[in-house]
Amino acid sequence: MSDHQINTIRINEPGDGRIAAYRDLRENRLPRPAEGAPHGLFIAEGEKVVRRFAEGASRFPVQSVLLAQARLERDAPWLAGLPSGTPVYLAERSVMDE
Repeated sequence: MSDHQINTIRINEPGDGRIAAYRDLRENRLPRPAEGAPHGLFIAEGEKVVRRFAEGASRFPVQSVLLAQARLERDAPWLAGLPSGTPVYLAERSVMDE
């Protein structure tokens, strides 16, 4: 496990601009290389998949994580493996559901 602090950022409103990339996600709306994203973007979803990315099992960097506040303590060990400074957005389930 890494010894750096997890960069947690509390999100209280679903309209918070810092999580704009997570709202109304659809594969066909993600930025492509021609639109300014150097390698395009994709969304990894589900605990096992996201954990593998956090552990460095992919050649693609993790840009951020959106996580239910209630999961922080349980998921802290693998979140600590993210590159230092990676934003980990935390929100209550009700905010995420909106």
